[in-house]
Amino acid sequence: MEFENLINPFTTMPVEPKFFAGRKAEMARIERQFGILTTGNTAHIFIEGERAIGKSSILKYIQYKISSDSKYENNNILFLYVKLGDCKSTINACGKIVDAFNEKIDWTTRLRDKIKGIRGLEVKVFGTGGRIDIDKTAELDIQTSFSKALYVIVDSLNEKYKFIVLMLDETDAVVENEDFGRLIKNTIEELDINKKKNVMVIMTATPQGRKNCEESHSGFIRSFILIKLKKFKDEEGLELINRALSKGRPKTEFTPEAKEFLIKLSQGTPGMLQELCQVVFERFRGQTVGKKEVLESMVDSEEHVGSLTIIGQKYFSRLEELEKQHSLYKKITQIYSEKPNDSISIKELVEKTGVEEKIIRRIVKHLLKVGVLEKEGITTKYRLSSTLLGAYLYARNQSLIAKGKKY
Repeated sequence: MEFENLINPFTTMPVEPKFFAGRKAEMARIERQFGILTTGNTAHIFIEGERAIGKSSILKYIQYKISSDSKYENNNILFLYVKLGDCKSTINACGKIVDAFNEKIDWTTRLRDKIKGIRGLEVKVFGTGGRIDIDKTAELDIQTSFSKALYVIVDSLNEKYKFIVLMLDETDAVVENEDFGRLIKNTIEELDINKKKNVMVIMTATPQGRKNCEESHSGFIRSFILIKLKKFKDEEGLELINRALSKGRPKTEFTPEAKEFLIKLSQGTPGMLQELCQVVFERFRGQTVGKKEVLESMVDSEEHVGSLTIIGQKYFSRLEELEKQHSLYKKITQIYSEKPNDSISIKELVEKTGVEEKIIRRIVKHLLKVGVLEKEGITTKYRLSSTLLGAYLYARNQSLIAKGKKY
């Protein structure tokens, strides 16, 4: 083995708390909410941001920061993280949330009887334990049943935990259901009415996800403090790179030029910066990395197929066929490569290309069909299906320019 104890510090997503960088203003606001919670007042947080902007990473960091802060050591806080990315229906999401609580419940006969009294819920008993399941075949009012169930569960945990923090991550798929935002709003109100102010709900979503929640219940966002995660500033990106490199093995150096180029490629998106740095570190571990090495990590060089090349091949093989039909395909993908994480509407593409709308619609339809673009939720905006595709397009351009060629 060439190196012992290999550690690529950029591989973990979400970002490990020890590598967490930036977001100082956002964390200050979040910590203030925990102060409010511990004084016996309601405090819920909605974290909004585009994909790969660091929503999951900040959730992970919140738990680490609060759990390790001496201010909260006597508060006995239970953190429950629930990832809802694979939930397409509200009832499935409710099932996952209930499952997260199942492991923490100390079962009593009284608690079993209370749960059994809620329509649509089942209690499976084994020995002195048990678990709650949602009967998905029953005709039930999930809004009422879930809210009541959560109140009963929280009430049963109050002797064991002083505060409960429920973190709902990756909610964009489930909030497309018109009843999910209303469910969360109603549940928060149910807890509040019953004086369960020791529960904090932290929820993450994209701007479109928040819009869907507000359409589900007009007063939804008023239950939360809204924290908007914006794109990283250059100095925040630099902080992330430096923190991670300090823990990498073998010792690998990125030159200032390489760091600047990686930050530019990432377009201020932490998740994308993390993935790009992972590729570069893997390719040139133990060496000094400059801009040339960054490019070689992403696109073909004479001796190495870049780690992102597979992304380019996947899409370019399809694009080349389409480009033979119309040069606008190339122009549109280049528009997206300039801002690889942005969603762009048909109207914006018409303005940027100067081409009539019906032609743009036809081309976008084909790009959707071959998987280069995807529709953002239920909107009429479209984005690259891979955040790294834009970085590849830009890096490939730079590589060709360096060789005196043009894409």
